[in-house]
Amino acid sequence: MTATPSPEPTATPTTPPTPRATPPPTVAATATPEPTPTAAPEAPAIEHTALTWGEPRPLPAGIALYYQVAGCMGCGWGFGDVKRVVFDEVAGTYREDRPLAFFDGKGTVVDADVGPGGQEMAAMICHVGSCAGTHAPVSGDALQHHWISRDAGRTWDDLGPVPPSTRLAKDPSAFGEEAALSSGAASGRTIAWRSRGPGSDLFAIAEEDGGNQQVYGSREPLGDWQRGVSITGDLVVWWMETYFHEGTYLAGARMVDLETATVREVAGLSLPLGFDPAADQLQEDFYYLLMAARPAPER
Repeated sequence: MTATPSPEPTATPTTPPTPRATPPPTVAATATPEPTPTAAPEAPAIEHTALTWGEPRPLPAGIALYYQVAGCMGCGWGFGDVKRVVFDEVAGTYREDRPLAFFDGKGTVVDADVGPGGQEMAAMICHVGSCAGTHAPVSGDALQHHWISRDAGRTWDDLGPVPPSTRLAKDPSAFGEEAALSSGAASGRTIAWRSRGPGSDLFAIAEEDGGNQQVYGSREPLGDWQRGVSITGDLVVWWMETYFHEGTYLAGARMVDLETATVREVAGLSLPLGFDPAADQLQEDFYYLLMAARPAPER
């Protein structure tokens, strides 16, 4: 009997082990250094004469303030009127007059200005129709004339017609040929620039030839430069910021005596600012723009 050989066992296939991924080498994180802050360049210090603050005083004798009076602010109704203020030392009070009163009933004021000497004035007057072209268009019959005064508004001379809506050039030629020829001696100093920032209010005064600027400064705000500033001789005058008092907005004035470098409030001078009233209220005047400080007119 022949033996049958046993079958060879069948090998069970085995799955090869899955190779493990080799982790990337660990890299130590390097801190990025903070950038070294660069100090902002400091503004160069402006050499200036420091102003000191003195007690309030009235407007000096011999000085007149001119300011524009309009029916409303920014409403386009035209120029309005001009008032002039001087301090009467004998009476101890301010006197006010209207140098453009000559034109009452003769037309409306389109523009006005006062010359550097205080005696010369100029005005653009609309005698017929609508000339201003601000609130209403210029009318077809518009008639505008250029007038000048050489005696601070007592008398006026008509220089003739000009195109409607013409404004005065801020130049001595606006006051006539004689004023243009003599303006050099009268104009004197001018305010060259002004800079107001935190803790400083600076302005520069230039001499007549435009050079040799002298800078003055104060740590306290000096005034509302947008409402007007003027210089005559050694005196700079500008509006103070407005304030509210007993239901009325008021504006005052400050002055700097350049000779003594002293700031003072103009004592006793407070001008009411008008307001846009409700329909059942009357419109009050707006005393809102200082035109000029000038030598007071000869009486």
